[in-house]
Amino acid sequence: MNTKDLKEWFRNIKRYKTLIQNYNDTIAYYKDCLSSEEKCIELVKIEEERLPVQTSRKYISPQEIEHTLKTVGIKRAKEEIRKYTDKRNSIYRKMYLMDKAFEYLEEINKEASFIIECSLVNRMSWKEIDLNFNMKFRNEKTIG
Repeated sequence: MNTKDLKEWFRNIKRYKTLIQNYNDTIAYYKDCLSSEEKCIELVKIEEERLPVQTSRKYISPQEIEHTLKTVGIKRAKEEIRKYTDKRNSIYRKMYLMDKAFEYLEEINKEASFIIECSLVNRMSWKEIDLNFNMKFRNEKTIG
């Protein structure tokens, strides 16, 4: 992971946590759709005109339409669950790597970790970093 990726992660960490929550909510919704036939039908009701229902006969039975809607709804719900699970897991992997990186930084040097955090997360200038560093670790007043 290069520094550009690292800076991007620091800036977007809250956004990724929100995305994980949204993905979990979406997955729960589609799992709920799988457990209820009515919700499966509602899931694809909009696309009813494009469903592969036999139209060569003059009349199509309502049972045939309902069965097709259920089948398509179940298939679509499973695809969406798979898609959002993959997205969520990708973010989990990245966040796991970041957590390990932070643990490593803490073990190496808390002072260096503080400087990196101020620089990348808080986007402070070097003068601000110097003042905050001295207040936290040195308790000295600097001329500025």
